[in-house]
Amino acid sequence: MKLLIAGGTGFIGRHLIHTLLDEGADITIVGRDVKKIQNYFSARVNSVNWNELTNLDPNNFDAIINLAGENIGNKRWSARVKLIIKESRIHATESIIQWCKQITKPLTLYNASAIGIYGLKPPSNSNQAFTEETDIDWGHPTDFLSEVGQTWEQAARNNHNPLLHIVFLRFAPVLHRSEGVLKKMLPLFKLGLGGPIGNGKQAFSWIHLYDAVRAIQFLLNNPNILGPFNICSPNWVTQRQFAKTLGQALHRPAIMPTPAWILKLMFGQMADELLLSGQAVLPQRLTQHQFAFLYPTLEKALAAEGHSLTSS
Repeated sequence: MKLLIAGGTGFIGRHLIHTLLDEGADITIVGRDVKKIQNYFSARVNSVNWNELTNLDPNNFDAIINLAGENIGNKRWSARVKLIIKESRIHATESIIQWCKQITKPLTLYNASAIGIYGLKPPSNSNQAFTEETDIDWGHPTDFLSEVGQTWEQAARNNHNPLLHIVFLRFAPVLHRSEGVLKKMLPLFKLGLGGPIGNGKQAFSWIHLYDAVRAIQFLLNNPNILGPFNICSPNWVTQRQFAKTLGQALHRPAIMPTPAWILKLMFGQMADELLLSGQAVLPQRLTQHQFAFLYPTLEKALAAEGHSLTSS
C-alpha cells in the first residue's frame, strides 16, 4: 500500500508509521521539517515539505492519512496558542483537499479529528454517551474544543470532488506511558500524590495507543467504510475511577484530589475544558463493524504497559 501521511512525527503518527512500515507499506511523509522526519524514520520513508507537495501526483497513492496539528495540551491557551492550534489543523487539511483536486480515480482521506467536536458535558453521573449519530450544531460551537473540531472537519467537508472520500478519525485522549496525558500524570501518582481531578465525577473517554493505531489499520483495510469514527474505548470511566485504577497499577494510593481552583489558576480555560468537564463517548461504528479492541477496559490498557509503567 502506498500512503501519504501528514503529521507523521506526532504521537500517534510515529507509532502508526513504524507499524505500517513493518507491514511493507510505501510511505511518503509531508511536514514542515524534513530533517525531523528523516531523524525519526531515516531512509525508510520518503519525505517532503508542504511546498513540495504539489510536485507529487495524488493518483500515485492508495490513501492519505492526515494527522497534522499543533499539540492541544502543550501550552496554556492564550489567544495566540488557540489560533495556532486551529490554523495548524485547518491549513494542513485545506492544503491536502486542494492537492487532491488533481485526482482522476477514487481516493480516501483519513482525516484526524477529536471527540471534542461534540461539545462538553458538565460533571455528572449521567450514563448518556455521545456516538457518531449525535447531532452536531455546525457553526455553533459551545467551547474551544468543539470549535476546533468543527473547523477542522469543515475544512475537509469543503471537498467538492466526488472521487475523494473522507473518513473522520475522532480521537479520544490516547494512553501510553511515553507521551500524552498518562506521561504527565505518572510522576505525581508514583509519589502517591495522585488522585481525582476536581470532584472526580466527570466522564473520561480514552483509547490505548495500540488500539488507536489498530483502528486506523482496520479502516485502511476496509476502504468501503466511510464517514466519522469515534476512536475511543467502549468503556469510558469517571476521573475518580481513572485515578483509582492508575493508582492500583502503580501500587500507590490515589486519594489526594486536585482542587478545581488550583487547576484553573494554573491552566485557565484549558483546565475547564480538558480536565474539569467530561465527555462520555462510545465507538459505536467501530463496534458495529466488529473491530476487536485489544484493550477495551482501563485495567487492561494499564496492564499492557506492564513493568514499564512503574519503571519509566
